[in-house]
Amino acid sequence: MAGSFDIVKHISNYLKPGGTLCLIDLDHNCLNHYGIPERLEKTILDCAHLLKGKGDFDFWAGRKLYSFLYDLGYENISVDVSAHHLIYGPSKETDDFNWVKKIQVPLQKIKYDFPEYNGSYEKFSEEFSEYFKTREGLSTPRSSPAGE
Repeated sequence: MAGSFDIVKHISNYLKPGGTLCLIDLDHNCLNHYGIPERLEKTILDCAHLLKGKGDFDFWAGRKLYSFLYDLGYENISVDVSAHHLIYGPSKETDDFNWVKKIQVPLQKIKYDFPEYNGSYEKFSEEFSEYFKTREGLSTPRSSPAGE
């Protein structure tokens, strides 16, 4: 997301005087897990760093949105931070499917070698799926700043 600020700056040029621009993105997407096994957490964090470099993906984009509006001279900036995902206790089948896909799709694109799992994506995926179904808690914050 190297060009994120430039994108917001460009969009701002199309805003009518007195108009409002609202930006919404997540922070820590897939990274806020409590009670996660150490090797699973290490693998997820390693993959996040690889995705940031290879895929220009920013897991911490939400926290930057306010500064974009501020640096562009927006006024009356307000920010709403809330839980995008607040999942605890037994998970729903749709949540299981969505979270497994959030892990599966990007990791297959970066060609990570899963050293904590002896090179086995399948073992990693199996442990992640089992953890997700029985985890103690998980939340992904959503940041929504808006300004005029």
